[in-house]
Amino acid sequence: MLLSSIMELEKELSAKTQSEIDLLAQIKDLQDELTRTLEAFNELQEVKDKLHEDLETSEETQKDLDREKEAMQKQLNESFLQISALKVS
Repeated sequence: MLLSSIMELEKELSAKTQSEIDLLAQIKDLQDELTRTLEAFNELQEVKDKLHEDLETSEETQKDLDREKEAMQKQLNESFLQISALKVS
């Protein structure tokens, strides 16, 4: 009787140990998946930051081009006025 009780307890312990091993394996798999997800997130964050920088640079470039366009338009208008003044004289 005592021997069968001990064997039964050992069997239960073995089953619980295997269950814990399985759970630990699942935890490790989930940790690995989380690590991969975090790495992908960080890569996406870097891409987002780079795109944001590129957008800011593009906006600054567009503003510079707009200022140059206005300056050239003003210069062109002044040249037309000078030509018109020469024709009148």
